[in-house]
Amino acid sequence: MARSDILQRVVSDLVLLHGLGVRLVVVLGTKPSVDARLARAGAPSRFVGGYRVTDGPALAAAVDAAGAARVLVEAAMSTALAVPSVRRHERASADAEFHYSPATRVVSGNYVTARRRGIVGGVDYGATGAVRFVQAPALAAQLAAGNVVLLTNLGFTSSGDALNLACYDVATHAAVELGADKLVVLTGADVASLRLPAWLPLDAASALVDAALGAGAGGVPGGGLAGGGGGGGRGPPPRRGRRRRALAARGVPVAPARPPAARPPAPPPDPAPPPLAPRPGR
Repeated sequence: MARSDILQRVVSDLVLLHGLGVRLVVVLGTKPSVDARLARAGAPSRFVGGYRVTDGPALAAAVDAAGAARVLVEAAMSTALAVPSVRRHERASADAEFHYSPATRVVSGNYVTARRRGIVGGVDYGATGAVRFVQAPALAAQLAAGNVVLLTNLGFTSSGDALNLACYDVATHAAVELGADKLVVLTGADVASLRLPAWLPLDAASALVDAALGAGAGGVPGGGLAGGGGGGGRGPPPRRGRRRRALAARGVPVAPARPPAARPPAPPPDPAPPPLAPRPGR
């Protein structure tokens, strides 16, 4: 959100899509903003297994960053278009004021229900949460009313606590539970530094995810993980046992694979029917 020029270009594209009839749910990521706020406060940013450990200062920074990002996007989407093309007003009398509606109506709220991540592997993640579900019927009603739905990295528990979530988890849950046709992810320099291929087939993408699981806290390994995506690397390993090997590489206990069950012998073929006796003539 620090690059206002990028924000304006992205919002312009979103407004154009909305005007063409595309129903949009926009999920805002705030990791750089949260890191910057913690750095200014002299507090460390701690990550374990790809998740932020959200203590008190980190939660305050996450709430502050989510609110600032939401206001920036709402303001950008409220920019009026050319008056002759979108003028919609009512005039009660000759001296009444003109009333214009925003270019795009944006709604947000407590649409994401979350739970605490808790203690995983001896690490207390504090106020870091995991998405339980999104309020899909309420979101669908807002989309049907012609509104753009804006979600952030915050979710809420049944006890009234705000939790810090991974924006990718929020976006994935919203896309799956709404039955979205497309899930578009805009990434920054942190993902660009990984130098991932611009396009991957499904098997290669699955191999990349499994390799990242095998890398554990070390992150995604370098290139050459999978072939078929525009490079000359090896193809993905066989699908059988890949998940088990990834878990074993992370030190997760895995039960030994059961040997395949022996197949019973095939039954003998049915005996041939006896030949029919000739019928005597009349």
